[in-house]
Parts: sequence; C-alpha cells; structure tokens
Amino acid sequence: MELFRIGDKVISKEKLMSALEDILLSRVKGATQEEAATRAGVPRSFVSNIETLGALRYGKKIAFIAFPLSNAREAMALADSYGVDLSLALSQDDRQRVGEGPAADMFNRMIDTLAALKSFDTVIIAASDYRIDSFKRIIDGEVVGIKLGESPITSDQKLDLNVLKSVFEELIAPQKSPEERLVSAPEENMSALQIAKRWLLSKK
Repeated sequence: MELFRIGDKVISKEKLMSALEDILLSRVKGATQEEAATRAGVPRSFVSNIETLGALRYGKKIAFIAFPLSNAREAMALADSYGVDLSLALSQDDRQRVGEGPAADMFNRMIDTLAALKSFDTVIIAASDYRIDSFKRIIDGEVVGIKLGESPITSDQKLDLNVLKSVFEELIAPQKSPEERLVSAPEENMSALQIAKRWLLSKK
C-alpha cells in the first residue's frame, strides 16, 4: 500500500483510487453527479471536477471496427488516444481463431456487438467493400468506411494510420474551453468495453 503524509494526514493511494473508481462506475451506470457524490460522501462539484480532469473528449459516441489488419494493435492504440468509446481491430489470425471457437459463442458475441453498435452515433469501419456495405445496412447511425480492398480479403492489410487519424480529427470535437468543460460530462457506454473484451479474450 502506497501512503502519502500531508501535514497530520496519512493518505492511502489505494483507498483514493478505489473511491474514484466507485464514483466513475456509478456515473457509468446512470447515477447523476449529485447521486454519485452523495454515495461517496463528497460535494457534487468534486465529481464534476474529476470528470473534467480525466475527460479525453466530448461529443458523439464513436466506435472503430477494423479487420483484418497487420497493424491492429497500433490502430487500436491510436483510437484509444482519441478517446474512442469502442475500438476493436483484428488480424486475419485473430479472425480465424474466433471462427474456430464454438458456433453458439461466436453467434452470441456477434449479436451483442451489433446491438451495441446500433447505439453509437458514428461507426468507423475499416474492412472490405462488402463488409462496409453490410455495416451500412445494419447500423442506424453514421457509418464511415475505410476500404481495405475488394471482398473477400483473406490476408492482413496495413491500415494507413494517417488516414485513420484524419478521420478521428474530423469527427471528434475539439477540446472545449475551461468554462464549457465544467458542464457535466456525457454518460459512457459500459457495454462497449465489455463487448471489445469478449472478442479480444477469445484470442488467448
């Protein structure tokens, strides 16, 4: 346990981080700032300030899906750096491993993923022309396609990260002024992280 002595107080970093996580999880699950603050025994302004301090971006909910990529990890890292709500990029090997699993498990993951994606304002999809068209027919929100080639694509393609970066910069609102940032941050989609983890864990 890491401790900090500040005057006559001894502060536990572990206790502090646990309290912050509880507050953020309460907000993710739909609690208002006032409700989250009451549960934690802190002023509402404290919850607002930690959301402002940790905010990566503001604006519409964005998902990024890509396959098959040779630079999948780099693409996901770039998406994460822009605060994209859901980022999932798979290589051809990843896709094959997923396909080798139980059919029922893959079907359930696919249904859950599509259901989650329908709640996003914008879905960026880097894939074959056929897959992009399929997403456009299924997703209710805006679909931004980055074509990796003609279908079927059976080997890894390298996604131009400069192109992806330009798409993120076009879609993601610039940082707000300090006065605007004091407004309550938007709710996050908890299921987005859970969906991504289910696909990524399947590769182990």
